[in-house]
Order: sequence, then C-alpha cells, then structure tokens
Amino acid sequence: MKVLKSGKDNDSFGKEFVCKGHGLGKKVGGCGAVLLVKPGDVETHVDSEGDNSYWFVCPECGAKTYVSWNAFK
Repeated sequence: MKVLKSGKDNDSFGKEFVCKGHGLGKKVGGCGAVLLVKPGDVETHVDSEGDNSYWFVCPECGAKTYVSWNAFK
C-alpha cells in the first residue's frame, strides 16, 4: 500500500493528475490514467518570447499533458 497524501500536505512528493493528452504524443487524446506526478517528472520549455510551458508524459500511452507549475506550490 502507498500513502498518496499523508496528514501533512507534502508538495515535494507530488500531485495527482489525469492523463488528458492535450499535447503531442502517441495518443494525443490521452488515456485517462490517474498519475502521481512529482515535480521532477515535469518537463519544461521556454519559447522565444520567454513564456514557459510545463508538461508530463504519460508512462502508459506516451501523451503529453500540460500542467501549471503553480499546481506544485
């Protein structure tokens, strides 16, 4: 058994997200898997205008799901 959220909210452990796949990937539509995503699992890209994009890649279907970095704060 794995505790997903203990009595204290431990932000460094991760957050639950659903694979929606609204980015690029093998299955653009996503598979709907519920994932425990840690900050280290999130990839980032800075575009030419200095805007940041954050996403994780689903280990089940390979789709990218974009997230807000504020979700980990």
